[in-house]
Amino acid sequence: MSIPGNLKRLLAPVAIVALLIGLIGVIAWILSIRIQTGDVYAKYSSYRTDPMGTKALFLALEAMPEFRVDRNLRKFNRLHLEEPTTILCLGVAGMARKDPTFHLSKEEQKALESFLQSGHRVVITLSSESHFKEESHSTSKKTTDSPSPTPTPDEKSKEEKDVEVNQLFSGLSVIAMNQTGVGQTMKSSTFPAVVWRGSFGFEITDSQKWQVEGTVGKKPVLVSKAVGKGRLLLFSDTTFASNEGVWQARETNFIVHLIGASRVILFDEHLLGTQETPGIMTLVRRYRLHGILVGGLLLLLLLAWQGAVPLVPSDPEKDRGVDARGNTIGRDASEGLVVLLQRGIPPQELLRDCLKRWETSARTGPLPDPDSVEEARVLAETARLDQIPQMYQQMRTLLNRRKPVPNTSHGNA
Repeated sequence: MSIPGNLKRLLAPVAIVALLIGLIGVIAWILSIRIQTGDVYAKYSSYRTDPMGTKALFLALEAMPEFRVDRNLRKFNRLHLEEPTTILCLGVAGMARKDPTFHLSKEEQKALESFLQSGHRVVITLSSESHFKEESHSTSKKTTDSPSPTPTPDEKSKEEKDVEVNQLFSGLSVIAMNQTGVGQTMKSSTFPAVVWRGSFGFEITDSQKWQVEGTVGKKPVLVSKAVGKGRLLLFSDTTFASNEGVWQARETNFIVHLIGASRVILFDEHLLGTQETPGIMTLVRRYRLHGILVGGLLLLLLLAWQGAVPLVPSDPEKDRGVDARGNTIGRDASEGLVVLLQRGIPPQELLRDCLKRWETSARTGPLPDPDSVEEARVLAETARLDQIPQMYQQMRTLLNRRKPVPNTSHGNA
């Protein structure tokens, strides 16, 4: 059974549109699987659903009506907090051995300190895979024989700048515990059952600033510090907040203590590498303009379809160029010329223009009777609009009359 030609032309764009929609669907499905399994996010991200993510904790807190939970994808200096907020920086890596600032810029550290001064709460937990910035040779210990050189003004300004930037974490350093993956009970008067599975601890050099809240092997692993109206907490393990940790042992009291009295909880993602870059998609997500994108895509598909096949069903007889009786449909050359003249010359000037053009072309040929030319000119000047076709035919007849030629052959005979 053969398919009619019209049906073939209709099925071709439909098949193309179906293939495009199927391809987009497959790509979206693959991306959805990758995002859900955590292939595109760092460990301890609240977007991950695998054991190394923290989405279970995010959803558990979000389900509680007394909390308002959200994510932060901006740098701290671009973040605006209105209500008292607890910022959870979970699974931070790349801390410095002598200065646990995890490579924050000067502007971000000042913004972080401003949050604390305003009464907000910041909780930082270390990843078990944290690495340290090694000290350079210029900062290593000097021997007693060689005197220390006097710092230049540039070096002094750099040192003063570092002190100004890093003073939030002054009096604290990070040390290795050599206990990777080994679970130990953290000694704490408030949380005696919390299991610590980290790799690092802290060393406090200024006990007046930092308060020890939990130890493992006599080494502090949970410390806090009051900054203005707020409080900064550091914990050297993030296993308790991971999806696997929440499933194995829910440290509810410990998590509530970390959150504090704030009712707004912000899971920070920008320290894990997921940052918001201003652009069109950012506006789409922020103002929920996904429907406009889908509508624009459908409009483009319809325009492509219209280019291939008209939306109005075609007439097979008109496509063949004949009507139902077999007569040819369309206009001949004279009708096309009439339409062209009507578009370019006013109707009342049509006969005058025709006569003028005839006079220009008739100079090279035999001339008609002068009386006929004068009569045609009178018709062109006096014809009404409804008489133009009849007057035109009369003018043609008059102008085709040739001047009579005298017969000289009779006299010679």
